[in-house]
Amino acid sequence: MGYQIEFRHLKYFKVLAEELKFRTAAEKLFISQPDLTRQIKQMEDIFMVTLFNRSKRKVELTNAGNYHGGG
Repeated sequence: MGYQIEFRHLKYFKVLAEELKFRTAAEKLFISQPDLTRQIKQMEDIFMVTLFNRSKRKVELTNAGNYHGGG
């Protein structure tokens, strides 16, 4: 992938790390939830790590997510 980290990636990561809910974070960022998911996935692809553990009911920072600024 030819992605580069951009300021928006960091902003989206920060809000999601604070909220730990994709829907709430997307609403705060005034973007759609699928767009937020796509941006976080791009960031994970760039860093080649999983930043968030996701399940249907829960989003948590991984150790890598905490290292990259969440905790």
